[in-house]
Amino acid sequence: LLMHPGALKRRELSCVGQVCFETESKVSPMYIDLVLPLKGEKMSLDELRDLISQRMLPNNPRFTSRVQGTTFIPTDVDLEHHVQELVVPEPGDDEALMKLMSTLTNEGLDPARPLWASFLVNQGDEKQYMVIRMHHCIGDGVSLATATMNMSDNLFNKNNAPESSTSGRNRQKRGTGGCCFKFFSFFKILLWILIGMPLVLLKWISVTLINIQPPELFKDTQEPSAGKHVAWNTKTIYVEDIKGIAAKVGKKATFNDVMLAVVAGAFDRYTVYAEKEVKETDMIISIPVDIRRTAPKSMGNKVGGYMIQLPMGVKDPFKRCRDIYKRTSAVKKLPEQYASYWLFLMLSYLPVFIVRPVFKQMSNQVNCVVTNVRGAPSSYSYLGREVSRLIGFIPPPNPVPIGIAISSLDGEVNVTIKAERSLIQSPAKFIQFVHEEI
Repeated sequence: LLMHPGALKRRELSCVGQVCFETESKVSPMYIDLVLPLKGEKMSLDELRDLISQRMLPNNPRFTSRVQGTTFIPTDVDLEHHVQELVVPEPGDDEALMKLMSTLTNEGLDPARPLWASFLVNQGDEKQYMVIRMHHCIGDGVSLATATMNMSDNLFNKNNAPESSTSGRNRQKRGTGGCCFKFFSFFKILLWILIGMPLVLLKWISVTLINIQPPELFKDTQEPSAGKHVAWNTKTIYVEDIKGIAAKVGKKATFNDVMLAVVAGAFDRYTVYAEKEVKETDMIISIPVDIRRTAPKSMGNKVGGYMIQLPMGVKDPFKRCRDIYKRTSAVKKLPEQYASYWLFLMLSYLPVFIVRPVFKQMSNQVNCVVTNVRGAPSSYSYLGREVSRLIGFIPPPNPVPIGIAISSLDGEVNVTIKAERSLIQSPAKFIQFVHEEI
């Protein structure tokens, strides 16, 4: 009785996409934004439209469909509407560019059309950016990053090259052995789920039903109304430097552990800058996790996630990182990312008036969403224009006020923040503290 009409029929919106679509608000639109700096001769608007028409639309049918209920409906695409050109307003510096992106990220798109848009943004006579906006119901950040790489010159030509007639002869046949190994692997996974699921449920109950007061600076008790603004690092951060720090921390600390420690330290510095007293010792964050086994071939949402508590007030960065490593290691032993995906699946079969309060209750104690999208190990190009940075913005779900995206491309790390204006008055200052922590 609680299911949507036709809930048992085949749906085209993924469970994650449907929940994102149903729980967004006007002040917290669920759009993923990607900024790609272009190097070389400036691209024309017609070239960008042709690029998207020939390389993006044919391989991603959700870009040529509008959303109706829980279904994608194929429709005509007006490229003059979806792909436009913008100029960074005066004085035309990076701060003006960030203000322009803040305006774009707060805007929704026409629901009667496919929920995506692209912009060719010109900054002065030399700098140019390709901006792609996409609603989360179409796909997640991993699928968008993969799609933009697949439309690059090298990968598009490679993926559309005719297959050699001898290529099938060189493929090795799969072995038929290893039955015992497969049985024990299956038994191990089954045991992991049977033991881990109750522990995950207990964790969720303790976080969502027990009233844990979050740090006041990073959690507003009022419904967000001022919109969000964005910032990203303009100074270069290298992947190898982060891995070098992880090696110094020891105990098999990872790139992600170091970056989470950097984020926690930046939040600590911001509390001092904002002259806010924080009594709490932990900050609850949610980390989306891609649960695909292989890279996505088209747009989709196959993402779970888990919650951890970042230590606040730990001045020693190595001690902070070791503490975070212990916490992330403990979380990874549980099947929380799969449990959260299955939760999305169950919510997708319930009516909106139940989905909204359940989702809000689970998100209400989360201070921040932090995601990491790994790009290509080397730069790529569009029509000869090189792309060597991947600047992405994650939409924090209502009522989470802050979203931080960490991405890498060609050995460089990019950190962005999208935050509620009433809580983080200066996102650029937060990015400055990220640099200071590194």
